[in-house]
Amino acid sequence: MRRRNLFILAGITIAVVATAVAVSVLRAPRQFAERELLFPKLGKNINDVAGIRVEGLGRTITLRRSGDTWGIEEADGYPALSERVKQVVVGVADLRIDSTKTSNPEL
Repeated sequence: MRRRNLFILAGITIAVVATAVAVSVLRAPRQFAERELLFPKLGKNINDVAGIRVEGLGRTITLRRSGDTWGIEEADGYPALSERVKQVVVGVADLRIDSTKTSNPEL
């Protein structure tokens, strides 16, 4: 009788572990490489970016490039940190779509 109980307990344990593994695999995020780029052409044209506009909370900030320097339009062209602007542009070029919310391409 004890051996039978041990086999039943082992079977239940294996079933629970298999279910837990299956659920974790199904809920795991997709690999980064599988996701589609949000701006697919930006990565090839990063050096051609001439401006960035950030809008939010009732405020807008526009950065414009003039030669090798970046300036803040709303601050009469006050210089922005070029290295930080470069990081933003590279970061935006790497943005990927996490999941499609609609099947309508216009949206």
